[in-house]
Amino acid sequence: MLRRLLTAREGSVFIIVGAAIFMLVGAVGVAVDVGRGQMAQTKLQNALDAAGLAAGASVNSQDLEAEVMKYLTINFTQGTLGATITDVNPVLSSDGTLLTVTASATMPTSVMKVFGHETMELQAETEVTRTQKGMELAMVLDITGSMAGSKLTALQTASNDLLEIVFGSGNTTAENLWVGIVPFSMGVNVGPSRTNWLNAAAYTALDWGTTSWRGCTEARWTTGNDMTDATPGEEAFLPYYWADDANNNWMNTSTTTLCGPTSSNSCRCTVATGGYTGGTYACGSTVSGKTTTRIYCNNQTSSSSRRCYRDVTPSSYSISNSQGPNTYCPTSQVTPLTNQRATLQTAISNLSAVGGTHIPIGAVWGWRLLSPKWRGLWGGVMDANSLPLDYDTDLMIKAVILMTDGENTMYNSADGAYGYTSQNHVGMTSTPYTDTKAAAQLDTKLSQICTNMKQQGIVVYTVVFDLNSTSVDNLMRNCATQPDYYFNSPDAASLRQAFRTIGDSLANLRISR
Repeated sequence: MLRRLLTAREGSVFIIVGAAIFMLVGAVGVAVDVGRGQMAQTKLQNALDAAGLAAGASVNSQDLEAEVMKYLTINFTQGTLGATITDVNPVLSSDGTLLTVTASATMPTSVMKVFGHETMELQAETEVTRTQKGMELAMVLDITGSMAGSKLTALQTASNDLLEIVFGSGNTTAENLWVGIVPFSMGVNVGPSRTNWLNAAAYTALDWGTTSWRGCTEARWTTGNDMTDATPGEEAFLPYYWADDANNNWMNTSTTTLCGPTSSNSCRCTVATGGYTGGTYACGSTVSGKTTTRIYCNNQTSSSSRRCYRDVTPSSYSISNSQGPNTYCPTSQVTPLTNQRATLQTAISNLSAVGGTHIPIGAVWGWRLLSPKWRGLWGGVMDANSLPLDYDTDLMIKAVILMTDGENTMYNSADGAYGYTSQNHVGMTSTPYTDTKAAAQLDTKLSQICTNMKQQGIVVYTVVFDLNSTSVDNLMRNCATQPDYYFNSPDAASLRQAFRTIGDSLANLRISR
């Protein structure tokens, strides 16, 4: 019987068919699992590309691994086709220009587990190259008196962080990147060499004493060009000048007693009308150059106390950083657009706080630093590179960062680019002229300047530092190009974070592979 079984052929067909069916089922199972794996692999790769691109936009302001994981799980939710992410590894190159992200996931098999393969391993990798478009950037920074001390130090740290991002770690220059700095308080110092921007007659008529024009200009309030990018050729500037007065007494007067007191007729003051007549000295004033000589009588009714005096103004000057014709004109000058990081770092380290807050003055000079109408006027590196470029230049971004720690202020006791409150150079429409009304007019001017810049395609970022004010929040938020370009920074850490986020935002990203 055994021999018959061994030689029988009928049952072998079933064995062959069974084996074939088993192999066919296995092949179909493998095909199904491989197909599922390919679908999961594609989804993982697409999700990783999106996550790398999104996270790459904030490599300097957020935790990189957390950002990658956040965006990866949004686009590849745990359990997609049964797959589970097991590892994510982002690596940023030392110069900050290349972000490489790898991800691993495990997907359970459906049929292949019968053959002992219970899971499939998925791998994905993406590279995001951080590239800079050409950019002209004006950093308009508040250096008013309230910024003195630790607040100014915080601003300097945040500003240097931003330079580190836009230039790239360790880079001293960057291709097609031009950055300028506009410090402002109650005026903006464009530099004392730019006398050709001034109304020549007004400039030479002023008595500067033992000093000279520091470099600030008055706002061009008469024509409305305080809110435009009009060049000096369209309207020359008046030099910033705080005249000698009770609030800023820097011109000294020498007084000489010519005669008296006496009851004698030999000491009399001659006046145009009334009082004593005759005598030696005629009351009145004479001007010789920039010196005024005044002769006057202190008492025209009592002969016993009559004196005659001569005042000469100025006889000398008392000029210092807190007194004189340039008072509240910042010593920190505008740094025109440059591609030299060291130049910008030096300017930031030399910032010095002084004066009150005229935000529109800073904003409009930031615009003038970027306006192509000013090409050929700033000199130096800007002229050598034909800057500023036209607004519609391909692949060129123009951006302003406008930072302040205070509300707009005007005073009737402190001169500035808009003079005194009582002079109403800001356009108040009703009396009495008050500091509050004047400050509101500065708010209106700032809003108009922001609108003008944005209409030219300039990207505007705004930052408020250590200030709890709903009105300023709204003013600066509306000034920004879009709401998320506005940052309220209550402390030094958040200011630094804001500048780093802005730096990331200014970077243009692309997937390179």
